[in-house]
Amino acid sequence: MGVAPVVPGRLVPPARGLHTDPVIAFATLWLGLVAGVVPVELLVGPEVTRVELRLDGNVVAALAGPPWRASCDLGGELAPHELLATAFDAAGKPLGEARQWLNLPRPAAELEVAITPRPAGGALARLAWAAPAGAAPLVLQATLDGAPLPVAADHASVELPPVAHGAAKLLRIEADFPGGVSATRELALGGDLASEVSTDLTGVPVELGERGARGALVLRDGDDELPVVAFEEGSADLVVVIDPAARAALADLQRQGNRHRIAPIGGDPRSGAGVIRIDRSGIPLPADTALRLVWPVAERHPQTETHFDLFPTSPEQTAPGSLLARLQAAGGIADPETAPRLADAVALAALTAAEQGHRRAVLLLLGPAPADASLYPAPVVRRYLARLRVPLLVWATAPPPAGVVADWGAAESVTTLARWEAAARRLDQLLDRQRIAWVEGRHLPQRLLTPASGALRLAVAPPEVAVEATAGTATRPAPAMPPPAPPAVVTGDEDAPATSASTTAVDAAAERPAPTIPGHLVVGTLPPFALATDATDPWLLRALGRAAAALPADFAARFGLRPTPAGTVVLFAAEEEFRDWLVDQGGGDSGVEGFARGGVAALAVGTYHHDDVTALMVHELAHLLTRAACGPLPSWLEEGLAEELAMSRRDGEGHTVVGSLRATSSTQRVGLGGPGAGATYQITLAGPAAALVSLVRGPRPPLVDLLAMPRESFVAPAGRPQRYAAAALFVRYLLDGEQGTRRQRFRAFLGGVAAGGAADQPALEAALGVPVTKLQAPFDAWLRRTAEVAARR
Repeated sequence: MGVAPVVPGRLVPPARGLHTDPVIAFATLWLGLVAGVVPVELLVGPEVTRVELRLDGNVVAALAGPPWRASCDLGGELAPHELLATAFDAAGKPLGEARQWLNLPRPAAELEVAITPRPAGGALARLAWAAPAGAAPLVLQATLDGAPLPVAADHASVELPPVAHGAAKLLRIEADFPGGVSATRELALGGDLASEVSTDLTGVPVELGERGARGALVLRDGDDELPVVAFEEGSADLVVVIDPAARAALADLQRQGNRHRIAPIGGDPRSGAGVIRIDRSGIPLPADTALRLVWPVAERHPQTETHFDLFPTSPEQTAPGSLLARLQAAGGIADPETAPRLADAVALAALTAAEQGHRRAVLLLLGPAPADASLYPAPVVRRYLARLRVPLLVWATAPPPAGVVADWGAAESVTTLARWEAAARRLDQLLDRQRIAWVEGRHLPQRLLTPASGALRLAVAPPEVAVEATAGTATRPAPAMPPPAPPAVVTGDEDAPATSASTTAVDAAAERPAPTIPGHLVVGTLPPFALATDATDPWLLRALGRAAAALPADFAARFGLRPTPAGTVVLFAAEEEFRDWLVDQGGGDSGVEGFARGGVAALAVGTYHHDDVTALMVHELAHLLTRAACGPLPSWLEEGLAEELAMSRRDGEGHTVVGSLRATSSTQRVGLGGPGAGATYQITLAGPAAALVSLVRGPRPPLVDLLAMPRESFVAPAGRPQRYAAAALFVRYLLDGEQGTRRQRFRAFLGGVAAGGAADQPALEAALGVPVTKLQAPFDAWLRRTAEVAARR
């Protein structure tokens, strides 16, 4: 049973030169994947009395006469093989040989020719071919030094005229098959030419060792050292297999990536609402990376003795853009009428990835509970790709069942846009590290190994990837660091209009391990907290130092709580590095801007203004102080306390200006009025003040829903900015009550929680002396008054 790709190819450059008067050729050719016991039939000249068949150097059959047929056991594993047939005469002298490389990239179609001399002169060229779906040639033409030759009606042979000894003539045979596929074979007849002039090279993807390329580079084939004759970067080939069940998740990620979101002038999503619409773009693939898709739904073509299964392969796609965008441009997948064959398609994708001898990788995108009707089990295919030296990456768009993880190994979670972008960065890095090491001769790729010197290592997919199973999620651990526990499930629309609310990942499960601190960050102090950072801006660090020093006293004065300040601020200079680290820690989706857990408050500087970075740090440190004072709290209360401080302005000493709102405004003339009228101006308000105005004018959750909301719903990306802003402003409303009565009662409630009391809605209502439902109308009125004041500033 054969499996053939639509667009197979070569692992090595083609042999250059001519074959002369072949006395033996294969009549059975395998262009796709093959395993198990296969029949072998040969075309043999009359002078041949014995044929020896070798598989990977070992004799597997000896034929003493017609019919020149044998069986060859390739084993149950998929692996590259060399099948060699050698012809001998009656005296035991070798007359010629034919060779096939199985389970390696091959042309889409091939021709084989064996020459049988005629007793009366001339010769008969017997032909064998292989093409997609076992198709016969539509057209077959033969020429000798350009002169046409007669071809049999069944295309099985060509009559050759006599050729004078020593007068070399060029026999050229061309076959055109359905689908635009063709094959050509050239042979030299009658001349004193070498039997084959070859420039075969074999290349495998490698990476430089830690010490880099020092001295002569070599590979090993068994005990033989093979000098690397070329070491090149070149372009890269990425071949993707998409589980049909993953299409919905990919479309959702694409919509998230393309969605516009409101941002202020300057493009700062932390500053609140504004007037500029910004496209969120994915991580671009390098311009030198060619993309192809292999559809995992086979097209079956039955034949008389066997059948061929074809897996459509998209044209090469090299347009610039992110991986998501290029997957979309490469074409869609028709609704499958039969179960997909993921493992078979991955194996064929590996052949496609290796055909040009470029840097390479195969990516499998899994959906939820993927079905697979493959002929070859997934573990067999994984081992095949390792033998073929093609790195395999598996991404999961939903938590797959445990059995799927067992079959495919580590599956990196791409359930959110942030995880997708982090995985895309690692894919880019994998391809960027690769180089192709070329050695002379044709070698089985699984036999080529890197030397013990460590100058080179074989390129493989990184083992430290995120793994998702039905029971939860475990993200990839950083080297020499304890792996984090499964993160909370956070899904939805992270590209809603940005507000001043810092969307922070805070885990209420105390048993989760403390986050790891990257070793390359410089450790210092930000009294009374520790600091680990690679940021070097002295003005920013001074502003953060003032705010950190003032925060414990401000926290105590505002909320009546006096925790012992402790913890570490992890400040990344680059946002991309922060997001990579955040994925490692299970920190939530791509809308997350900060992180607080286990005594660590983390954030990035990126391109944000000093004031916004300071506010975000205040938000994260307020989480640490709240945890130290009260332990885990309901989401509305924990986020509300943190954001209430963060939305305030800070004075020259870094202290919180109680009850204030950070705001910036700009005025722009947008047109002229009618005759006699003045110009029209547009005032743009940004920052937390703009968030307040947006909250008053737009939808917001009722208080009873906000207070009862479980954490998974509260932090879900869809509507999250509005919930954060509403929680912070409700806390401010409780602290700004008439004659201080409500403030005193709310602070007493917080003190009771710190002493071990309940933090739920009944406890709050008991402390305030009024049901929450009775607070909705006065809270709405307070919001409107506060927004009017903010809008006038």
